[in-house]
Amino acid sequence: MTTSPKLAGKALYFELIANPALSEDEQRSACGWQYQGTKQVIMFPEWQDDTGRVHPAKVLYRVVSAHSPRAQWSDFVATDKPKPLSEVKSRYESESYEEVELQSLVVLEDYKKEEWDLLPEKARQDSKGLGLKLNLIRQVTSFARTDEGTYQVKLAWTPRDNKPLVVETTDQDLEELHLQYKTPQAVIRRINKVRDSISTYPKKLY
Repeated sequence: MTTSPKLAGKALYFELIANPALSEDEQRSACGWQYQGTKQVIMFPEWQDDTGRVHPAKVLYRVVSAHSPRAQWSDFVATDKPKPLSEVKSRYESESYEEVELQSLVVLEDYKKEEWDLLPEKARQDSKGLGLKLNLIRQVTSFARTDEGTYQVKLAWTPRDNKPLVVETTDQDLEELHLQYKTPQAVIRRINKVRDSISTYPKKLY
């Protein structure tokens, strides 16, 4: 590893608050006991290290609140390789697209290895992107099966200012994330610097 970090892509930072369109009781039900806190989600890009090994995209997330002001980051590796939603929809012609998308959240149908190996590169990238999208949907929605067998879905969390922030990542950041299993503090500092420059972002997260 050189002492001069190299640009290695960009990360998306989502700062989420309880959906203001919901009542307080609904927020508590959808977001849990930390509904008055702030949910943070950072989506890191896929990365190829110096050995040629490709590391899948990785997502860090946590909820910061008055009860847990220094909450630890949790993470998951985006290894999902779902088939296009259009293929799922073709099997549910009587349902709406939204119901089909919800169905895909409940049971993702991934490509089998032999199918994946035959896919062109664009189809692979589309599948990985869809996997990230669906994982993000899981982060912001709350849904439960009702007694009637249907699903009640609520948008539990919404992005502050309705958009994510974009920050640069370096090979050093991604080495810390993927190889050393650390939270890249340089990325956190960049995020905080951008937050401080936006007047609509509060100085405190909760």
